[in-house]
Amino acid sequence: MNLSFLTLYPSALWLPESPEYDLACDIIDHLDFSFWRPLTEKLALEHRLTYTKCTRVTEGANPVFIYEGEQKFVLKLVPPNWSQQAKSELTGLKLLEQVKLALDVPKLICHGHFRNWDYIFMSFVEGENLASLLPTLTQQDKEMIAFQLGEFCHQLHQIPITTITETTTNVILDWPILLQEQRGNIYQKRQQQGLIEPFLSDLEPYLNNINIQCKQGSNHFIHTDLHPANLLVKRTAKGVRLTGVIDFGDAIICPDPVFEFTSPGLLLALSDKKIFTQFLDGYGFDYKDKQSLVEQCMALSLLRHTGELNYILNTVPHANTAKGWKQAERYLFPLCE
Repeated sequence: MNLSFLTLYPSALWLPESPEYDLACDIIDHLDFSFWRPLTEKLALEHRLTYTKCTRVTEGANPVFIYEGEQKFVLKLVPPNWSQQAKSELTGLKLLEQVKLALDVPKLICHGHFRNWDYIFMSFVEGENLASLLPTLTQQDKEMIAFQLGEFCHQLHQIPITTITETTTNVILDWPILLQEQRGNIYQKRQQQGLIEPFLSDLEPYLNNINIQCKQGSNHFIHTDLHPANLLVKRTAKGVRLTGVIDFGDAIICPDPVFEFTSPGLLLALSDKKIFTQFLDGYGFDYKDKQSLVEQCMALSLLRHTGELNYILNTVPHANTAKGWKQAERYLFPLCE
């Protein structure tokens, strides 16, 4: 990380209004709280939010701060480079205010702009981060969490889209156009990301040999990023149970609910067929045509407009040992024998 930016921007009160991508990344990766403290104090004071302690969360793609006092609350900062994430988060939080969900989600407190950076204050969602606990959980706990997550996704997807305000346009995707554009430049995009072989050269052959469905019809509000780091759990007398979902910064509106299945299928199931089927059962999804569902999940994962495939291949057990995407199906979306 290049710390030379501190010469021009000694604290977050002087955040650059139009940072280049690398500069924005360097600033976000700078964890020294003395740099951020003046801004966290200023924004809380402006919105009359009282607290006794503020700390920086070390994980995440954007700076996130937890304030403690009579009540806990959270501040998220988003640089102008990816302001779409702030728009998605705000749309999601405003939508979820209108519905009652089985799991806890953040509640919007207030939001605004500081030197062209978006900031969002929201309520703190209690619970332990599933990513840190997942390796220690029993198989039964993992399956129950997957089932609960499937139920939550189904509930999320049933929310009437007509209830969203005019900010809806910020997150509605033209689904056919998106898939077409992603399909057209998929090799170049993944090559630029450094996708390893033989998976890079197998992209086109694999996608040419499967039936990619461009689903039409009613739109759904989709989180898109339901991996363990965005899931919160609590220990109960019956085991560890899912209690909360956070980070709606990648949320979209599109007509294909299967797009939601990709993150849980990859990063919660982690090549475990039973966990993935429990998620699908919780959702109530008919997966009799297993091969078709696997291919749709694979296609949407490869064509996804966000995400990095090397991380997936190196995280899902045995996936990086496959000789191509067809062989990787059995690890990435374990449904077929």
